[in-house]
Amino acid sequence: MRFIFLTRTNWNEPPRIRHQLAELLVSEGHDVVFFQKPVARASLQDTSVKSSLTLSRYRSYVHHQLKFLTPLRWIDDWHVRTQLRARIAKLNVDAVVNFNYDYPFLRALFPNTPLIHLINDDFVGSANALHRPTAERLQTATSASSDYTLCVSHQLLAEARKATPDSALFLPWARREYRRPPTNPARDELLYWGYINERINFCDVTALLDSGVRINFVGQVSDDARIATMLEHANATYQPPRPLAELADVVNRCSASILPYDLEFEPNLAISMSNRGFELLSWGLPLLFSNLPHLIDAPPGVLYKCMSVDDYRAAHAQAVRQFESMQDTISAFLDDHYAESRYRQLMKILEQGAGRPSAPGSVGGG
Repeated sequence: MRFIFLTRTNWNEPPRIRHQLAELLVSEGHDVVFFQKPVARASLQDTSVKSSLTLSRYRSYVHHQLKFLTPLRWIDDWHVRTQLRARIAKLNVDAVVNFNYDYPFLRALFPNTPLIHLINDDFVGSANALHRPTAERLQTATSASSDYTLCVSHQLLAEARKATPDSALFLPWARREYRRPPTNPARDELLYWGYINERINFCDVTALLDSGVRINFVGQVSDDARIATMLEHANATYQPPRPLAELADVVNRCSASILPYDLEFEPNLAISMSNRGFELLSWGLPLLFSNLPHLIDAPPGVLYKCMSVDDYRAAHAQAVRQFESMQDTISAFLDDHYAESRYRQLMKILEQGAGRPSAPGSVGGG
């Protein structure tokens, strides 16, 4: 089968679920044409990452948060439709996975092709005030004109089901099978592995560092004075982005991973599971999460929900004490969260011929 992915992500950005799903489908023998973030300029020449994965691109001149201006939206949608029609004309497309919330016109381009809308972020919640009503209408219309809608969190799913009741949860997964970590009596550090940006609760993390807990930060860093100050702390260490497989020396010193999302940062509130959470669990590291309202359920000791720095300290101390005894529980919890489970879910949707009759989508108003 040949899949088309429509995204606003460049392939060379740090991996997200759209990259992981593309790689999963390729590993299962499918072809993927991955349309990257649209550009106003730059080359549109296709690039072959491997024999079954092609990177493509098209042009767009209007930022999606300006689409509350109806004339701009109509012009840009027409322009994108025209380009996509030309670029897919010679492709035999078996399924489309669309990650864009504002593309209700896709049904007109793919009238007989299974069309999946994958909502992987809170696009409506993160829209600016002027654009938010339009963003909500566009997302609803995009889902309604698709055959199936998948969401990466419980909150996004609840919102999607208001318009498309048959929407389903589609969580990230562990790309590596669980392996029992080596015994190390000195496992008393924490690992932060991922984007180091404004989504972090800097107050809690700094207080945790002040209390003597050592935190290893690994990932891409945003240009933020608070981050620079945090990484300069005596109990903080930093490394640029690296796969966990290259961090064995760090992972083997850690009793848990910390995911300290800022509860005041609205887009964080939609998270049910970090894109990297199951991956960290596959290395035996329990997760110290901020107490986000829609986190998935997990056995005690696998995922800790922390409201304050005192909660983080207590969770860290418990993770140190229970590290060895929790490994079987972590392993069992991961049984339903491997790539095979997500692949079966996706293919079942396509085999069942998802959904309902759809007409070309449109959205009115400004």
